[in-house]
Amino acid sequence: MNKQSTNKKNDAMVFFHDPGDAIVQTISIVSRFLGDFEKDLFVNAVEDVKLLFKGRYSGYRASNTQYHDFEHTVSVTLATARLLHGCYLENLRRGGIYKKLSILFQRQKVFIEPSLFNR
Repeated sequence: MNKQSTNKKNDAMVFFHDPGDAIVQTISIVSRFLGDFEKDLFVNAVEDVKLLFKGRYSGYRASNTQYHDFEHTVSVTLATARLLHGCYLENLRRGGIYKKLSILFQRQKVFIEPSLFNR
Protein backbone atom coordinates (compact mmCIF):
# COMPACT_ATOMS: atom_id res chain seq x y z
CA MET A 1 0.00 0.00 0.00
CA ASN A 2 1.40 3.37 -1.00
CA LYS A 3 -0.10 5.93 1.36
CA GLN A 4 0.67 9.64 1.00
CA SER A 5 1.34 11.56 4.21
CA THR A 6 -0.75 14.65 4.84
CA ASN A 7 1.22 15.93 7.82
CA LYS A 8 3.66 18.43 6.31
CA LYS A 9 5.19 19.35 9.68
CA ASN A 10 6.16 15.75 10.43
CA ASP A 11 7.31 15.20 6.86
CA ALA A 12 9.62 18.21 7.15
CA MET A 13 11.25 16.58 10.17
CA VAL A 14 11.81 13.27 8.39
CA PHE A 15 12.37 14.09 4.73
CA PHE A 16 14.74 16.61 3.24
CA HIS A 17 15.51 17.51 -0.33
CA ASP A 18 18.90 19.09 0.22
CA PRO A 19 21.60 17.33 2.25
CA GLY A 20 22.77 20.80 3.26
CA ASP A 21 19.50 21.26 5.17
CA ALA A 22 20.10 18.04 7.10
CA ILE A 23 23.66 19.10 7.90
CA VAL A 24 22.44 22.47 9.21
CA GLN A 25 19.82 20.67 11.33
CA THR A 26 22.46 18.26 12.65
CA ILE A 27 24.76 21.12 13.66
CA SER A 28 21.88 22.95 15.34
CA ILE A 29 20.78 19.88 17.29
CA VAL A 30 24.25 18.74 18.37
CA SER A 31 25.21 22.26 19.45
CA ARG A 32 22.30 22.22 21.92
CA PHE A 33 23.66 19.35 23.98
CA LEU A 34 27.37 19.14 23.19
CA GLY A 35 28.92 22.37 24.39
CA ASP A 36 32.35 21.58 22.97
CA PHE A 37 31.03 20.46 19.58
CA GLU A 38 33.62 21.34 16.96
CA LYS A 39 31.41 22.63 14.16
CA ASP A 40 34.29 23.37 11.78
CA LEU A 41 35.74 19.88 12.20
CA PHE A 42 32.30 18.38 11.55
CA VAL A 43 31.75 20.51 8.42
CA ASN A 44 35.20 19.55 7.11
CA ALA A 45 34.44 15.86 7.71
CA VAL A 46 31.13 16.17 5.86
CA GLU A 47 32.87 17.85 2.92
CA ASP A 48 35.45 15.03 2.83
CA VAL A 49 32.65 12.46 2.83
CA LYS A 50 30.89 14.30 0.00
CA LEU A 51 34.10 14.23 -2.05
CA LEU A 52 34.53 10.55 -1.23
CA PHE A 53 31.06 9.67 -2.51
CA LYS A 54 31.65 11.70 -5.69
CA GLY A 55 34.94 9.94 -6.37
CA ARG A 56 36.95 13.10 -5.86
CA TYR A 57 38.82 11.83 -2.82
CA SER A 58 42.34 10.71 -3.58
CA GLY A 59 42.56 6.97 -4.14
CA TYR A 60 38.80 6.31 -4.32
CA ARG A 61 36.23 6.00 -7.07
CA ALA A 62 32.69 7.30 -6.79
CA SER A 63 30.24 5.13 -4.88
CA ASN A 64 27.92 3.18 -7.14
CA THR A 65 25.45 2.02 -4.51
CA GLN A 66 21.86 3.08 -4.98
CA TYR A 67 20.82 3.38 -1.34
CA HIS A 68 23.89 3.87 0.83
CA ASP A 69 24.77 7.18 -0.76
CA PHE A 70 25.73 10.61 0.56
CA GLU A 71 22.11 11.56 1.26
CA HIS A 72 21.60 8.37 3.27
CA THR A 73 24.79 9.00 5.24
CA VAL A 74 23.71 12.55 6.06
CA SER A 75 20.25 11.28 7.01
CA VAL A 76 21.70 8.68 9.40
CA THR A 77 23.96 11.34 10.94
CA LEU A 78 20.92 13.57 11.53
CA ALA A 79 18.98 10.64 13.03
CA THR A 80 21.89 9.94 15.39
CA ALA A 81 21.95 13.58 16.48
CA ARG A 82 18.21 13.45 17.16
CA LEU A 83 18.58 10.28 19.23
CA LEU A 84 21.37 11.83 21.29
CA HIS A 85 19.35 14.99 21.82
CA GLY A 86 16.40 12.90 22.98
CA CYS A 87 18.65 11.10 25.46
CA TYR A 88 19.89 14.43 26.73
CA LEU A 89 16.39 15.84 27.14
CA GLU A 90 15.13 12.73 28.93
CA ASN A 91 18.05 12.81 31.35
CA LEU A 92 19.26 9.37 30.33
CA ARG A 93 22.82 10.61 30.73
CA ARG A 94 22.54 9.72 34.45
CA GLY A 95 22.36 6.07 33.45
CA GLY A 96 25.46 6.34 31.33
CA ILE A 97 23.84 5.96 27.90
CA TYR A 98 24.09 9.64 27.03
CA LYS A 99 27.81 9.72 27.75
CA LYS A 100 28.43 6.54 25.78
CA LEU A 101 26.41 7.73 22.79
CA SER A 102 27.99 11.18 22.77
CA ILE A 103 31.47 9.63 22.84
CA LEU A 104 30.44 7.40 19.94
CA PHE A 105 29.16 10.42 18.00
CA GLN A 106 32.36 12.39 18.61
CA ARG A 107 34.58 9.45 17.59
CA GLN A 108 32.44 8.50 14.65
CA LYS A 109 32.25 12.01 13.19
CA VAL A 110 30.75 10.74 9.97
CA PHE A 111 31.00 6.97 9.57
CA ILE A 112 31.69 5.62 6.12
CA GLU A 113 31.80 1.95 5.26
CA PRO A 114 34.91 1.68 3.03
CA SER A 115 33.54 -1.35 1.17
CA LEU A 116 30.93 0.92 -0.46
CA PHE A 117 33.63 2.42 -2.65
CA ASN A 118 35.55 0.78 -5.43
CA ARG A 119 39.30 1.21 -5.17
